[in-house]
Amino acid sequence: MFFYACAAGLCGALASTTAKLTSSPSTALTHRSLCWFLRQTNDIHQPCEGPTLIVSRILWCSLTILLNVLMWLTFTRSLQHSSSSSEALVINLATNFCLSALIGVVFFGECLSVLWCVGATMIVCGIAIMQRANCAQEEDKKKRS
Repeated sequence: MFFYACAAGLCGALASTTAKLTSSPSTALTHRSLCWFLRQTNDIHQPCEGPTLIVSRILWCSLTILLNVLMWLTFTRSLQHSSSSSEALVINLATNFCLSALIGVVFFGECLSVLWCVGATMIVCGIAIMQRANCAQEEDKKKRS
């Protein structure tokens, strides 16, 4: 269950990354690199227009859809193998938050504010507390039975 929940979080983080690469102006380098690779230009710094730009965006968009499908498949699998749905959710959410933050900092030069870190920690802790409460209720039901 742990593996599938982490894989779902990873796929979710990568899907958001590829979605950003689909349309963000800050990722024009990926489009220019594709133009250079396909030999439509000799200079990697020259802007890329026309069909190569469209093909590049279609590729990134397709990868986003594929990663979202994989995320849902692995998350569903983690739900099947977990004792409670909140257990799989906590692991998935924590993995997705941490990896999304790491990818944003490393690849896009984003800055994480203290408020973002506190908020993400509070969300993960809140879901973990809910998961513990659900486990305690399930144990009480088993004892009563």
